[in-house]
Amino acid sequence: MIKKSLLAGLTCSTLIFLAFSDKAQAVNMTASYGATVLATGLANPRGVTVDAQGNVYVAESGTGGAGPCIGTRCYGTTGSIGVYNMNTMNYSHVITGLASLAGSSGDDAAGISDLTFDAAGNLYGVIGFGGGPADLNTLGPLGEQFGKVMSFSSPSAPNISTLADISGYQFSNNITNSNPYSLASDGNGGFYVTDAGANNLVKAASDGSVSTLVSFPDDPNTGMQAVPTGVAVGPDNNPYIGQLTGFPFPTGGANVFTVDQTNTLQTFATGFTTITDVSFGPDGSLYVLEYSTDFFTNPQGSIWQIQTDGTKNLIYTDPSLINPTGLFVQDSDTIFVTNKGPSGTDGELLVLSTSIDSLSTPEPSTVVSLATLGLLSAYSLKRRTGKK
Repeated sequence: MIKKSLLAGLTCSTLIFLAFSDKAQAVNMTASYGATVLATGLANPRGVTVDAQGNVYVAESGTGGAGPCIGTRCYGTTGSIGVYNMNTMNYSHVITGLASLAGSSGDDAAGISDLTFDAAGNLYGVIGFGGGPADLNTLGPLGEQFGKVMSFSSPSAPNISTLADISGYQFSNNITNSNPYSLASDGNGGFYVTDAGANNLVKAASDGSVSTLVSFPDDPNTGMQAVPTGVAVGPDNNPYIGQLTGFPFPTGGANVFTVDQTNTLQTFATGFTTITDVSFGPDGSLYVLEYSTDFFTNPQGSIWQIQTDGTKNLIYTDPSLINPTGLFVQDSDTIFVTNKGPSGTDGELLVLSTSIDSLSTPEPSTVVSLATLGLLSAYSLKRRTGKK
């Protein structure tokens, strides 16, 4: 069973909600998408990205381990990066042994939470944390990977190294909670990184230096934290950021923000609930992933499209879309989603398409049914076009 406490490491008092645009008045329903499960049995799947050959990469935060422990969360090296290979139609782990923190159930882990490729085709990821400097000190050398942007070089021959220490930067600036959550390439060798614990957007430069671009204020009326989650770079080369929100997780209380070249924070869209990720399509539309319909009572997620003219379309929602966490839009007919994100055992990788009529489920971590092979083979011919 998927726990409502998804992503416990985001911040001490935060999780997810959804928002919509004040300039997007028209709401259309697009009911032509269907979903196929590409892989099951994933361990806390989070961010998803696609390489130039069309292979799909998933960040799996893992299930923690035997310790040492920080409160009820215990350390292990169960985090991993999985790939769905479009030639073999198989899902396998190409990188394993990454740092992970989770409770005894293995659900709601903190670990690798997002992935992206740079312009040269090198893979990068961000490993979350969700704690303070004393917590990190408890782990000693075992905590070396937490709170950092990591370089994996070529996935076929990974050379794991640290690009930037996001949490270390936050702690050095007297911020007491850090959980780097999502990253997007700036196109110049650096990355935009959201920190859901510190409630800010930082820039990790190619030389490893870190700087704060903008801080997200608490709600002036309720004191609710902002909790930035997914980030993607738009056609204007500015970062766009989805908002989780904190307690009391108001339905319709989450926003999409953007930050311009002067580092000015602007509200781009409002009225969402529990946003976990955002992704741009090649036509310039922004797609928004909602974690739930109502955080406390309804785990059904949704995907919305904001067209360039501000029109809002409900692209997909279904009872089988349960607490989704990662989104990558390759084109308007090919959307990848990680589903059942807070589960340590039952996470899924989905593909949505107008060419798929119904949900089909393979054996855990294996291939899709023969009926979808021709469809997915066509995907493998497409170059990576989604902007993450």
